[in-house]
Amino acid sequence: MYISMNWFISSSLILLILVGCKKDSYDFGEIENNFTQVTIMTQEKVFDNFLHCAFTDLIHYNGNYFLAFRKGSDHGASRDGTVVILKSGDLKSWDKINEYRYLSHDLRDPKFFVDNSGHLLFSCVGFLYAKSDYLLDRSFLVFDLNSEGNGPLIKQNVGFWPWKIEKNNNSYYTIGYSTSKNIINLYEFSFMPSFRTLCNFNPLGTSLTEAVIKFYDNHAYIVVRSKENLYIGIIEDLNDLCKINWKSFPIEDFGGPNFVKYKNTLLIAGRENIGKGNNAAYNRTVLLKYDIVSNELSRAAVLDSQGDTGYPGMLLNRDTLTMSYYSTTGEDKAAIYLSKVKINF
Repeated sequence: MYISMNWFISSSLILLILVGCKKDSYDFGEIENNFTQVTIMTQEKVFDNFLHCAFTDLIHYNGNYFLAFRKGSDHGASRDGTVVILKSGDLKSWDKINEYRYLSHDLRDPKFFVDNSGHLLFSCVGFLYAKSDYLLDRSFLVFDLNSEGNGPLIKQNVGFWPWKIEKNNNSYYTIGYSTSKNIINLYEFSFMPSFRTLCNFNPLGTSLTEAVIKFYDNHAYIVVRSKENLYIGIIEDLNDLCKINWKSFPIEDFGGPNFVKYKNTLLIAGRENIGKGNNAAYNRTVLLKYDIVSNELSRAAVLDSQGDTGYPGMLLNRDTLTMSYYSTTGEDKAAIYLSKVKINF
C-alpha cells in the first residue's frame, strides 16, 4: 500500500506533539491574597488619561526601562489604537517618549524585542476597517525606537496574529494564531520579512490563541491560552523545536499569558477568572507558579486588579519580579499599573 511522505510527516508530528499531553491538577488556592511564596511589595498606577490603556510589555534596555501599551477608546473594535512608549531610569518616574500611529490602523498588542544590531524594536498588529466594520487589512508591523521617523520598519499583510517575537542566538521565533482559520503555528521569523512555519499545535484542541515561546538554559518553554485549558510545553532539544512535551491544566481562557523562568519554576502571569460563572467582576491579574520538576501548578499571587485586566510585561532581576499590567479597577477605562513582587522560595 502506498503512503505519501507528507501524510507520514504530518502523522509523526502530531504524535510528537501529543506525547506527554495530559490534563494535570491545579491548586486554585484562595481568592484572598494570603500567599507566602511571593510578597507583593508595590502596586502603583503608571498611566491614566481616561482612555482605554491596555496590553502592556516591559523591557530593560541600555540602562533604562521601557514600557509599551495600547491606548484607544475601547478594548476592541475601536479604530484609534496607538502605541505609547514610556521610559524610566528607576521604575518610579516615567516619561512618555513617543506615541506611534500608522495611517488609520488600530494598533494592538505591542511587544518589545532587540534585533541583531542592538536596536530596540516593538512589534504589533494593525487592523484597518471599512465603515461597515469589514476588515480591509491586518498587518504585522515592526517599529524601531532608534529611528528618527515614526513609520514602521516592517509592514506585512498576514493571515494570522503573531503574538510575541523571541530571539534565540541570531534567530527569531513567534507563535501565531487565527481563530477564524483555527490554526496556531510556531514560526521562524526573518526581516525579509517572512514567516517560515515550523509546526502547528492544532492537535492540542480548539480555541487556541495567545502563546509565548521563550528560551532558557538550552531549553525552550511555551505557554498557550485556550478556552478550555492552559497548556505548558517543554522543549529539551533546541535542534527539534517541534518535539514538545505538553502539560495541560484546567484554567479556562487565561488571558494574555506571559512568563519568566526562576530556578526550576516558570512564573506565569495573565488574566484569570477566579470566581464562578465567568463573571468579569471576578477577573484578576494573577501570578502562577509552575514547578518544572514536580509538574505542579499553583496560584502564587492575586494582584490588585479587576474586570478588563491582565496582559502583563515581566522583568526578573534576581529574586524581584517587576510586572506591568492594566486594570479597570475603580476606573471608567483601563489604566496602566506596575507591581514589584519579591520571590520567597
